[in-house]
Amino acid sequence: TYNPVARGAIAELEVSMGGLVAAGAYQVAIRWVDAKGRRGELSEVRVATATADSTIRVHPGQHGAGVTAYDVYAAEGGGVLWRQKAV
Repeated sequence: TYNPVARGAIAELEVSMGGLVAAGAYQVAIRWVDAKGRRGELSEVRVATATADSTIRVHPGQHGAGVTAYDVYAAEGGGVLWRQKAV
């Protein structure tokens, strides 16, 4: 039986001082990953506005059954979303 991976939930973003992120607006989305490495669709994009030397933390929210990890995609301004790392 094929069970597709669900679309990522809309992430909650937290901006705090003390990091390496430059000032600006950042788009962030997530994608769920299952134990076989299959990926669902990207979530809707959220935007975080950072000041100089900030950190942006991504809180993925609730995931569906079978999800074991998630990928974070981000872009500065209106750029192309690039995968940052699997979590």
